[in-house]
Amino acid sequence: MAVRVLCSTGDGLELRTLHRGLAARIFQTVDAERGQLGRWLPWVHATQGLPDTVKFIQNARDLFLHGEGIHGAIWDQDEFVGMMALRMVSKADRIGNVGYWLCARAQGRGIITRLLGNFVGYCFEEWKLHRLELQCAAANERSCRVAERLGFRHEGLLRGARLINGAYLDMNLFSLLEPEWRARAPQAATNNATSRR
Repeated sequence: MAVRVLCSTGDGLELRTLHRGLAARIFQTVDAERGQLGRWLPWVHATQGLPDTVKFIQNARDLFLHGEGIHGAIWDQDEFVGMMALRMVSKADRIGNVGYWLCARAQGRGIITRLLGNFVGYCFEEWKLHRLELQCAAANERSCRVAERLGFRHEGLLRGARLINGAYLDMNLFSLLEPEWRARAPQAATNNATSRR
């Protein structure tokens, strides 16, 4: 499958489709960031070697081929810095869940907020979704602020909803509906369309 740009901010920040050639780079980044990423993401500790990442990329491809979601690599000026994904929660109800991670050296520059804003448009337009959900650990204040900045509404606290490092974490549930996105960003469709190749 050819690599393509799913969305872009127009200033060198892009979300590109995955390919097998990225496996080593993804694994090296996750391995180097294991302490930071492992605080919030349950899959980090199960990623112990390159074969785990190769298998993840294959599973991500299968997910896309079955219309169950899409994973993309975040590139900042042609440097791989993280990932962003959409997973379908319910095809019948047109509900998806977005998630992301970013390496430490790229944090604090608004990368996730800027790119996720474009990715949200991609999800609503290309995947014809009605509702997008975003879950993040209640203690992960930075991630919660991203959701709020992009207009996601806080729907509640999911108590003890995710097991990470042997402890159950409370998760904040945020959502954004397609009509809310259109009302909030009337130019989103135009901007998103011109940012994709």
